[in-house]
Amino acid sequence: MNALGMALVIGALGAHSPLSVPRSVLPFGVSLGVDFTSDGAHLIFDHFDSSLGQWQLCTVPSDGSGPVVTIDDLQPGYMFKTSADSSRIVYLSPGCFQLVRSIAADGSGAPVTLGSFFNQCDGDAPFLVSPDGLRAAFKQDDYTYYTAPTDGSLAPLPLSRPEGDYTPLGEIGPLGTHFYYVVGVVEDVPPFTSYGPVLCRSAIDGSGDIELLSAFPAGGTSYGVSDFVLAPDESLVVYRSQVSSTAFTVHSVPADDSAPPTLLGTASVTSPFLSLQFTGATNRVVYLATDTLDGSTDLFSVPVDASAAPVRLSALPSTTRRVSSFALSLDGRWVVYLADESADEVYQLHCVPVDGVGPRFVLNAPLAAGGDVSEYRISPDGARMVYLADQAQDGMRELFSVPMPSARKARRADERLVKLSGPLPVGGSAFGSFAFTPDGARVVFQASAANGTTQVYSRTTDGSTPRLALSEPHAPTGTGSFRVSSLGLVAFQADTGSHD
Repeated sequence: MNALGMALVIGALGAHSPLSVPRSVLPFGVSLGVDFTSDGAHLIFDHFDSSLGQWQLCTVPSDGSGPVVTIDDLQPGYMFKTSADSSRIVYLSPGCFQLVRSIAADGSGAPVTLGSFFNQCDGDAPFLVSPDGLRAAFKQDDYTYYTAPTDGSLAPLPLSRPEGDYTPLGEIGPLGTHFYYVVGVVEDVPPFTSYGPVLCRSAIDGSGDIELLSAFPAGGTSYGVSDFVLAPDESLVVYRSQVSSTAFTVHSVPADDSAPPTLLGTASVTSPFLSLQFTGATNRVVYLATDTLDGSTDLFSVPVDASAAPVRLSALPSTTRRVSSFALSLDGRWVVYLADESADEVYQLHCVPVDGVGPRFVLNAPLAAGGDVSEYRISPDGARMVYLADQAQDGMRELFSVPMPSARKARRADERLVKLSGPLPVGGSAFGSFAFTPDGARVVFQASAANGTTQVYSRTTDGSTPRLALSEPHAPTGTGSFRVSSLGLVAFQADTGSHD
């Protein structure tokens, strides 16, 4: 008996009502983590087995053609990753000496141990998997990253310096050949001749020398690199570095260390929040920073070759306003950001050209008194912006879709705006998260239904077809999270009552 009464449901997306399409209902107390393999063939999830008092990792064919396979006990907290080639699952087993393990995505064969991780788990899976699925990078402790083949054929080798250096950030590059990381240097061991966090690169197989990409902080202080972002082609790295108690710099550097870092801009650090994104074809980087003049948290853009000075993209009127987040259009020519720019504490979606030249406008329609945009995403095909807002009535969140501007024409805020969530019962809302199909043609969301229940729906992103119900009405789960596969299946949680 499953006392939690939760089920993991795999439903179909299509042009007819998915309620008539057979779907698998998995009677488990699910879960902190649910993910499809990239090819869509398998669904990987964790669940709590109340009879054992233990979280477990499971896999099942997403078309329901085979049984659920319980792989192993699992450290709680979404402690697994699937490889981009869909071949392997890397996960963290529980215990004082937690083991980083790997197994085939279909659960066949025995798990192989790649290394250990000494009980330092902080809520994020302390390992990464290369794009080809052949290598894993993981923290053997809180200081050093190691690398090992995901098939366990070789012993792990250190990727970052093991001499007592703190390594908070790490990322495998898009090409899968190198590992980039920030290391807090605490010893003078060549080529490390000073102190403070620096940006480094190592070969993903652990061979060769460590490459130092950033300069050391002046004066041997604790200041230094705090975050970084890689260009999609892995040609450049852009990083932020704190240089004093009140200022930071943004630099770009070739990923192969073929030239010294180039200064892109400076700003205040009175706010610790920062986000960096490359714009792709336009060769600019966009970042959030606290403006040195008025103290507001603003959005900036600068060419990655420093051929022009940074441009402030947002237009906040006072220090009490802030940009909370931003997203780039698929072609990299437009930036959409969420800010209380027009009115204090009223967050709307503002759109501006990435170079700051040209029209700027608000994407969402006018909001009701007290209303805000709470969540937004650009569809994978780049055609539309979908956002969640209490637009018509304060407290009643609904899902809307509006076209993204093209590179040639800025659209009016209300042009072809459609409400995706459809009619809602009195007091109802769309809530939780929402997800797109890989081609961006459809969006999946959860909304209130009759008698205090909820349902999971799907609708074309442009609103051209009616919404489809992917589930029968069920009690709210409180999660609202979904995973959509490349094969047009969606996995979600539903409270369907207890299961034998």
